[in-house]
Amino acid sequence: MRSPLFPPLRARHLPWTRLDLEHRHVAVKLASIRAHESQVRSLRRYLESFAQRNESSSPLPLVPPR
Repeated sequence: MRSPLFPPLRARHLPWTRLDLEHRHVAVKLASIRAHESQVRSLRRYLESFAQRNESSSPLPLVPPR
């Protein structure tokens, strides 16, 4: 299983929520990505990086609205 996803450095000051995924959910994400063969041929590493074992989100924007 892939390593967990962490917030980007420049957004570490924001409040984050982490949702850990079951192995089967990560497997489904990976299979969905690999189903797009033409894109995976040239972007495999990048696309597969989205199949992490957790999802992170923040309710706040990185930059406050003006």
